[in-house]
Amino acid sequence: MRCIEFFVLEDTSKEYGMGFLFPDKDGDNKPLYIEINGLVEFTGFDINGAKSGMSFQEIIDKLGYVKPEHVLWWHSVARIDLYILNYDINGLKYSFVSDDEQGKWTELYIALDGTSNSLSNDPLENLCYKRIQDYTLDDCFVILNSTMNDIGKAYNIDASKVFGGLTLLGNTSWQPMVCLDQGILLVCPIQDHPNDNKVAGNASPFIIYFSGNDGESCVIDGFQFGMPLDQVDQELLVTAKDSFFHIYSGDPIPAKWIGIFEKGMEIRLAFKQDLEKDCYYLDNICVELNEN
Repeated sequence: MRCIEFFVLEDTSKEYGMGFLFPDKDGDNKPLYIEINGLVEFTGFDINGAKSGMSFQEIIDKLGYVKPEHVLWWHSVARIDLYILNYDINGLKYSFVSDDEQGKWTELYIALDGTSNSLSNDPLENLCYKRIQDYTLDDCFVILNSTMNDIGKAYNIDASKVFGGLTLLGNTSWQPMVCLDQGILLVCPIQDHPNDNKVAGNASPFIIYFSGNDGESCVIDGFQFGMPLDQVDQELLVTAKDSFFHIYSGDPIPAKWIGIFEKGMEIRLAFKQDLEKDCYYLDNICVELNEN
């Protein structure tokens, strides 16, 4: 999972109450944010009475209710869970950030060029904060309509090279793919020979492949990885079709799949047979645009 990465070139926030966050280590670009430290008495700076160091409830009392957002964030070298209240006031984005889910204490970050540097303004950039169980169909739609170049930039991955091959349900040949995050793969377009080990950067991915831990939900409400097929609603269960998983040694593994069509996409839920337990369980979910 890629998170926005910031570098504090000279941390003055502890001494002066204010610091600057940059998009790179060299400092050649202008800072993205001003950081207001709540531990330092920074006289006179507040937004309609709300200021750094307050709790979420105190801030909401001053500025009105917004739903806290949960993100993962790189700050220098640390990767941490953060909870954020975002406010757009007079053309600026104010983000009150806490590492406590209840927001007992906050620091304030101000985007220097307005909403373009918001912690959660760009739909594609937002996705890099998410865990696999937080992805929705709307998120899939954003990815499937983005170029591989833009996806690589947003997730801070090298999306220019084929990561490996993925054999999809009912197929015997592998499909070139890029690893977006743990448990999330993209079946991607490649360039023509002789550059067929390189991704076509200006094209969009064909398929998003999700494979999570048992009990994790993803994309479609009511489904969790590892759930038995017989727990599926009868209305969907009767639509299950026979298929197989190809393996390179031995016989194919029997499988069943269910197709769901929502929001202009086809979602295929693939259930693999567990030979020992004599049942089918949800192994992966594939999402692609429905061209029909």
